[in-house]
Amino acid sequence: GYFVRRTEPQDEPVPVVEETQEQAPEPGPLALDPCSDEGLRTAAADSGFASVLGTLQTCGTAASEDAAFLLLEDAIDANDALALASMGRLYDQSEQAEVLETDFALSYSDTPPRAAEYYSRAVAAGDGVGAAEALTAICARLLSSSDTMSVRAHQEYCQE
Repeated sequence: GYFVRRTEPQDEPVPVVEETQEQAPEPGPLALDPCSDEGLRTAAADSGFASVLGTLQTCGTAASEDAAFLLLEDAIDANDALALASMGRLYDQSEQAEVLETDFALSYSDTPPRAAEYYSRAVAAGDGVGAAEALTAICARLLSSSDTMSVRAHQEYCQE
């Protein structure tokens, strides 16, 4: 018969590397991640809500929903026409608030009186973002409603 002799593998000696005294180069300033909360705040401070929306579209879900919503609120407080129109679209089921709804699932139930308020504020803030057309459409919807909120909203936001 044949006998096979097993041999245990021998541990190879680990070479010792002497540490040198060279210092690693000092790290330069870290590039700010545009999708981070701080990156989004910087975009808002530099270029307003339009820049934030562009960055959110690029970042997709890498950006935080909370940061997106807080920046929307900040821009509304600053009377940014695009932010106001975007908020109106969140309350208007016949419109879509692009990135905010598609990527960040921000939406509210269809509430035409609230949409009219935000569209009206966007028009007053300078528009240029389609708020006047959206206000005209929402006013037509309000006119066909008889509930108190809709009647009041039509009186307040839709009168020429």
